[in-house]
Amino acid sequence: MDGRFQQEIIKAVQEIIPILSPGLILELSNTGAEDLSKFHFGLGLYIRNNILTTDSDIYKIFTENGIIDKDDMSAILIQEVQRRL
Repeated sequence: MDGRFQQEIIKAVQEIIPILSPGLILELSNTGAEDLSKFHFGLGLYIRNNILTTDSDIYKIFTENGIIDKDDMSAILIQEVQRRL
């Protein structure tokens, strides 16, 4: 993945973190990487519907890098959000 990909990931994460409630931040922080799928229908759904719009730069950069499934995209973003908390 190139630098542009990483820049778009960072921008998306910076857009997501401010909308997280303190409780969700705590829960994300205390969840192991293997259990992040439990956020698929809450935070993941928000990301898929609001961040990963087909006209967004982050969506375009994912598809340019061969990641075409929004579920996979949102999982990557959730992992990055957790990493940066």
